[in-house]
Formats: sequence, structure tokens, C-alpha cells
Amino acid sequence: MIIAYDAGAFQQSISGGIFNVSVGFLNAAARVAPDAEFLFVADPFFGEVRPDALAALTFRPRVIYRSVLKSSGSFSLRTNRERVRFEVDGRIVPTEQTTTPDGVCYHYDGPTPRHRLLLRSRAARPCDTMNSPDNRNLGVAISKIVIESDKGSQEFAFDDARLTNGYHDPESAWRWTNGAAEIPLEFFPRVETARVGVHIRHKVVYSLADGSFDRRYNGVVQAAIEQRRAFNLQELGRELREMGATVYFANHFIPIAIPGLALASWAHDVIPILFPNFFGKDAIENFANVIDIFKRADHIFCNSETTRKDIIENVGVSPERLTTSWIGPGAIGPRPAPVVDAAIAKFGLRRDYILNVGTLEPRKNHVRLVQAYDEFRRGVDHPPQLAIVGSHGWGYDELVRLIANSGLSEHVRVLSGVDNDDLSALYSGAMFVAYPSVYEGFGMPVLEAMACGVPVLTSQETSMQDIAKNAAVLVDPLSVSSIAQGLRELSLNSELRSRLASKAKEAASRFDWDRVAKTIIDVLKGTRR
Repeated sequence: MIIAYDAGAFQQSISGGIFNVSVGFLNAAARVAPDAEFLFVADPFFGEVRPDALAALTFRPRVIYRSVLKSSGSFSLRTNRERVRFEVDGRIVPTEQTTTPDGVCYHYDGPTPRHRLLLRSRAARPCDTMNSPDNRNLGVAISKIVIESDKGSQEFAFDDARLTNGYHDPESAWRWTNGAAEIPLEFFPRVETARVGVHIRHKVVYSLADGSFDRRYNGVVQAAIEQRRAFNLQELGRELREMGATVYFANHFIPIAIPGLALASWAHDVIPILFPNFFGKDAIENFANVIDIFKRADHIFCNSETTRKDIIENVGVSPERLTTSWIGPGAIGPRPAPVVDAAIAKFGLRRDYILNVGTLEPRKNHVRLVQAYDEFRRGVDHPPQLAIVGSHGWGYDELVRLIANSGLSEHVRVLSGVDNDDLSALYSGAMFVAYPSVYEGFGMPVLEAMACGVPVLTSQETSMQDIAKNAAVLVDPLSVSSIAQGLRELSLNSELRSRLASKAKEAASRFDWDRVAKTIIDVLKGTRR
């Protein structure tokens, strides 16, 4: 049997959960069904299939590249050029730009403003131009303003209380303008001329044009893109059939139906439907393509009963086309004491720490976890540290501000860029893992913690309680006091931790990749278009 497989996860970052699921399944399928062959389907939009990603497989698949991704929304003209300029007393003046170690600096050099000085730039809502839920109208992010004259130089921080007109609230190390930010005249000394330097740390993607001509032009471009895509899909289907493929297994990255092949799909969750506030406009539009594949698929493999139920109730797929295959553990496993000690020293952690793992974004509930930790630690003499491991997602600045403003920098460590070996060691050395996510289709950190023999605190919602069984303390993820009580219970009760740890590996053993792969391959062998 030859199966065409969505290779998008092997073109992206290799630390993501979807990548680990693909690796676990494909390697297990090679063991339990050696007669099955996988052909990788890759879209050049994601770049080349990465050699370091392929190194995680026990076999080397053939790869076929085609531009087949369905564009979301309409084609639009966008730019990353911020077009900063100064407006001095109602007149736009020449602007000089220099590069700084952490961004760029725009300069105005001339007569001191008498009435008004504006920093103008392009502005856009990230929810319209980027994959972000942020609906603020953002210009540029400034870090400081420097004014020089023959009386000397004075620096004004981004969080100066006098910066009011045209600014959003300060963030961790910068402040966004709205595209027309006023620089107060009181910043200037009584001089005839001055040099103003505005230091820019960040910018966004901006819409370039939105006139009637542009909409007509976009429509023509979109039609041409779709026509080319349809041709590429037909050619891809023909080539794959000639290579002997009978089914295409879609994943999150390349959700397409290939002419002439049966269609199967992974289903990880439907969270963009249930909680659209956690996702940007692009992500929601892209997920509409995934939903379309769910509706057209001959069979869908769900990572949990929760995901299966959500698809039935929210997408309208008939139950007989859905199989709960579950998934197995990723590349995380227990590590011996010397390896654990080395990781603890490497990341500067204290011996007793609580571990949280997950992308730093609102759905993972880091803000409530830190608030609960702060509440808990105030009631004990020697609280354990809280170590948060995850790549930076949207909303990360809110977490950073909370830690700083609560005086928790010494107690809460945020770690990024942690590889699987170090992560396994950090799991193995933790007192327990706290994972009170708002919603998950599966919740891999719960399984990873149990696979390392570590007790868990997690949400009493959806799949997480099904995975944890009796090896976890369950809390209400929307209640800070409930999370704080769970932290207190697990931190102070060593007998409870020992009891849960003894059950953890047994609970984790229910999830086995060989069993998952056999279930999926058996179904695929009977799937025909």
C-alpha cells in the first residue's frame, strides 16, 4: 500500500506537536506495516523538507513538490515598510534613518516645533495583515525618544506618562503608536533648533492599498492563482496514481483533496471554531480549509474522544467516518539523575520547581497560572520555583508584564529554545507538572509528564482529564483560586505526589504508537475512492 502524506510539518519548525505526532505515527507504521510506503507531498510555500526533520524518521520517504495550497481570503497588497516621517507644525519634513543594535532610529533635525510634532507612519491591525488576534491599529513600536540641542541631550523612555496622544499602553520594552503619535513640546528645551531621534523596535505588516482599482486587480490575481492551483492538483493526482498511491493523508499544513485519491485526515482539535478569540484572522481562515477537508474526507482519525465529539457536534461529520485512534507519546522520556542535575544547572533552576510546558499564548492559560502561583507562594515559607517552557506566541508580553509587575522574576523562570533532551530532563526533575490549559484536543504535556513518571495538575475539562485518569489533580482552568489550591495541595503533600507518580507511567502506557498505527493502517487499507 502506498500512502501520500502531508509533509508540511517536516518543512516547518521541528519542535511542534503536529511534527511529533507525524514522527510517532510514521515510525510506528514502518514497524507494524512494513509493506506500507509513504510519499511526502510538500508545497514550496513552506520551503524545502528539512534534513534535520527527516532525521527523526527511521526511513527516507520520496518527496513530491507542488503549489497546491488554497489561498485564504482575497489576494491583498501588503508591505513591511513602515514609512515613518515627521510632521512639524503641520508640515511634513525630510527624515533621516540610522540603524541601531535593536532596530532603527528616525531623526528630525531642524527648527524646534512651536505648535505640534507628530511621528507619522503606516498603521494596520495585525488581525487583518498578520496571523494574530490583535485588533489594535498599530503603527510602530518605539523604545525611546532622544532630543539633542546645544543645551545637551535628554532621553525619554517609552513608558513616559506624558506620551498620551497617539499611543497604546506600554508593553515590556516598547510602546506602539497608532500611526500618528504626538511628541510633547514640553520635551524640548528653549532652543531655536533641535535633533529628535525616535528609536523603533518593531513594526507590523501594513495594507498597501484598498481602492476600487486594487480590488479589481486582486480579483484578477486571485482567479489566476486558483486556476494554476487546480491544474497543479490534477497533475499531482496523476503523478501520485502513477506512483501507486491510493490515499492522501492530510494534516494541518496541507489540507487538500487530491483528484483520484481517497482522502484521510488527522483531526487534532476544532479550537478555532470553539474559541476564535484565541486565533488571528489568517489562522481562522486557514482552519476553514481544514474544516472543508473534514467534510470531504473518506475517514478522519481523531486524537481523542473529545476531538471526535467536537467534530460531530460542530462540523456535522457523520460518526461512522470518524475513528478515535488516539496518539502516542512524543520524543520525551525519563532521564537519569546526572542528566537532570545538568539541565537544572544549565537553566539556573532551584532544586524544587514546578514545570509548565506549552506555547506562550493565552489559550495555554499562563496568566492565570502565574496569578495562582503568586497567590500560593505568599502562603508558604519556601515555595518551589515555577519554570515555564515554551516558544513565544501572541500575547507573550502580557505574561512578561505580569511577572515583572508582581515581583516574580526571581520565582518564575520563562525558558524558550529548550530541545527534547533538555525538556525530558526538566520533566524528570520536576516536583510536578502544572498544565491548566483552557482547552485542548489532546494535551501532550500531560502525557509527556506521565511518561516521565511525574505527577500532574491539569484541567478538569475535555481531553486532559481523560488522559490523566487518576494520575493527576484536576482544577478549574478559569478559576485562579482553584489552580492555586491545586498548586498548594501538590507542593505541600509529598505523599500525594508519590501516589500520583506511581500511577503516572501506568496511565501513560495506555497510549502506544504501534497500537495507533495498526488502527490507522487497517482502516486505510479498506479506504477507497
